[in-house]
Amino acid sequence: MSLNSLPVPTTSFDALPEDARVWVYAADRTLAPDEVLTAQQYLAAFVSDWTSHGDSLRAAAAVFDNRFVTLGLDLHHAGASGCSIDKSVRAIQALESALNCSLTNRLFVWVEQAGTWEKWTLGQVKKSWSLGEWPAGTTLADTSAQTKGAWMRSIRALPENSWLSRVPA
Repeated sequence: MSLNSLPVPTTSFDALPEDARVWVYAADRTLAPDEVLTAQQYLAAFVSDWTSHGDSLRAAAAVFDNRFVTLGLDLHHAGASGCSIDKSVRAIQALESALNCSLTNRLFVWVEQAGTWEKWTLGQVKKSWSLGEWPAGTTLADTSAQTKGAWMRSIRALPENSWLSRVPA
């Protein structure tokens, strides 16, 4: 698969059902517009060829906020197997290499303040929340969302409506 190919994706991300399975990867830096285009083209090529046990998958990809690379899969059409999920991880790793950024590092939490995404450690997030020092109006992205609907609701989640609300004070 070439980074320069321009295939038509299996479907658009918007057309996926709310219960579509998603995998969200956060870039460790803001992607430039040309990098977003490269990512979209590369992922469109990947999802157009993505199969599970020989069955084509109804899938789509999108990049949100120049940072969150998201793969979506309509499970009503066909489900992913372990091998097909491994293929998607390898595709994301190849994209990391092409963009010279990290997409798979899960050690950080993405927090948005005044329209800017910041990389916080899990310790920073938990401490700020448990001490009641969470900055007003600050949201976070729940990259552990499992479905399209959950991701769309949690890309800018208030902490009390996220996994953070379950962290003991």
